[in-house]
Amino acid sequence: MADVADSDDSAYLLSKDDELLEVNAGYMRFASENGGAESTSSWRNRSVILAIAEPLRGFYVTAFARVRDTGTPWEHEYECNSPARLRTFHMNVYPSGTDLVVVHALRFDGPHTWPACAPEDGRYMHQGVITMCANCRRVRNPSGRKRWDWVPAYLTCSSVAMSHGLCEPCARFYWP
Repeated sequence: MADVADSDDSAYLLSKDDELLEVNAGYMRFASENGGAESTSSWRNRSVILAIAEPLRGFYVTAFARVRDTGTPWEHEYECNSPARLRTFHMNVYPSGTDLVVVHALRFDGPHTWPACAPEDGRYMHQGVITMCANCRRVRNPSGRKRWDWVPAYLTCSSVAMSHGLCEPCARFYWP
């Protein structure tokens, strides 16, 4: 971790069981800026895989296992959007014995180009649950299975039941 300890990028060390062992200052800064600083301590010595939405869990479990099995680093681009910002990150995973060093570098940060939809009267509810894409964070419109809309209000709303899925473009991205 010494090489990334002072990096501006978010970095952390995972045990052989994917438990969070150590984080760098860049990780703490990102967590603080995004309202997650207090949760960092609760994740220590717990598997970070549990924090990944189910549609993507297997993807990361497989990738992390491959790094450990082959000793070959792995990299991946992904989205981590906020209500106001479109953000893409580049993840690098490096083997370190049976542990992994994971580094997330910001690649793009700009305003959303998607038209924002209002959450109006539960229009996005299907049987009382909203389905959000685990990658891009758009919300499935129940009027059509292939339609996913950008509803930024749902990113900060904790009063609705939320489920995770993958919109078609993100599903093709993760499993071409």
